[in-house]
Amino acid sequence: MDKSGFIVGIEAGGTSFLLGLAAIKDIHNIVISKRIETVSPEETLGQCKKIIELWGKSHNILAIGVAAFGPIDLTEGSEFYGYITTTPKEQWKFTNILGFFEKSFPSMVCTMHTDVYPPALAESKETFESPSISTAYVTVGTGIGASVCFEDESTIFCEAGHASCPVSRVDQLTGFPGVCSFHKCGCIEGMACASSIAKRAGIDPSELKSLPDDHDVWNNVAHYLAHLCLNITLMWRPKRIVLGGGVMQRSCLFKLIRMKFVKYLNDYVSVPPVDKYIVPPKLSHPGLIGAFYLASRGLKKL
Repeated sequence: MDKSGFIVGIEAGGTSFLLGLAAIKDIHNIVISKRIETVSPEETLGQCKKIIELWGKSHNILAIGVAAFGPIDLTEGSEFYGYITTTPKEQWKFTNILGFFEKSFPSMVCTMHTDVYPPALAESKETFESPSISTAYVTVGTGIGASVCFEDESTIFCEAGHASCPVSRVDQLTGFPGVCSFHKCGCIEGMACASSIAKRAGIDPSELKSLPDDHDVWNNVAHYLAHLCLNITLMWRPKRIVLGGGVMQRSCLFKLIRMKFVKYLNDYVSVPPVDKYIVPPKLSHPGLIGAFYLASRGLKKL
């Protein structure tokens, strides 16, 4: 592998795409980055192409790694391999993201995965007191997803955000319907993603930052995220659960989630101290760093 070149990482989220450029020999040093709004596939991917072409004029780019929202078909040989498939984002249903980048940049190695596997790998390998221990990574933003990276780097990536859990007492009383177009109030994403929080508060999702920490909505949302942590714990027993994504920038959520998690687990199984077990990301851009991992791994397979 030519370590003198550069790679592009793309964290493709439902609200925005974050693109970054890094040297292969130092993927933690982001040379340049650019964030763009997620609009239609044609416009968003077209902007990505222009940005990469511009960077390519001054840097020898060898590979692109894309960590994208989903669901994504990752079965090689499938008719829809590399596609975003049945996403709630109507415009993006059955969008061939991998194919777009392979066609646009045929001289580059292009790889793609979910938006939760790469950050799980990055957080597991690169941070904390004991690197390479099993780590669950959850992103909470426009959608909710999860991935578990084990000690041997085998990984489970799943649609855990669409797992069901008990509806909170508050939502039972108000009859809040949730926002998931597939499961209504029957799944965690529909009850705890950014748009559901905004809908409860009667504001636009772009205004979430204006909500105070003592707003009732945060306690309600913590109910669902604590149940997600509980389910992950009981199914996969990771050594830690990292909660990332835009919604988790609200630091008061960690205290609420930890408190409810302890209550719901009720000492059924042993876990590390909860403030060491349910934690924020250590990396400033785990999704982007993870996308760099994808790109560099793609080159190693040549």
